[in-house]
Amino acid sequence: MNFDKYINRREYPRISDFTTVYYYGGGKVVGVKEPDGNYYLIMPDGSRKWVDALPAHGAAEKVVDTVTYYALRDEWNTEENRLNELFKQDLFEQLGIQDNPKRDLLFEKAWERGHANGHGEVYNVALDLVDLIL
Repeated sequence: MNFDKYINRREYPRISDFTTVYYYGGGKVVGVKEPDGNYYLIMPDGSRKWVDALPAHGAAEKVVDTVTYYALRDEWNTEENRLNELFKQDLFEQLGIQDNPKRDLLFEKAWERGHANGHGEVYNVALDLVDLIL
């Protein structure tokens, strides 16, 4: 089996990529850290000036774009589930157990024992267990 076929190529979203940090001083926003990691001072006229880092300030507020973050995370999970289901069906075909009533039980056991080490290990565990249902 070609296990590369089951690798999720989407990048898993990191919540930090959707988090803006606002820094306060004197009751107003004095600096911002954007999700891309850039820092900006908020100038008296409201414009922004890029800086390497912000000086220490009082309070900070993190604001997360949860709508976008959760949407991208859901897309990643949907793709992961699709790939795992494809792997499962290909495994059944490879082992010749597509019509075996105990194939799902075999898969559950193989997944439980092997998935932490990847699809190849799930495959190896399934190979070890398949004789039990034939």
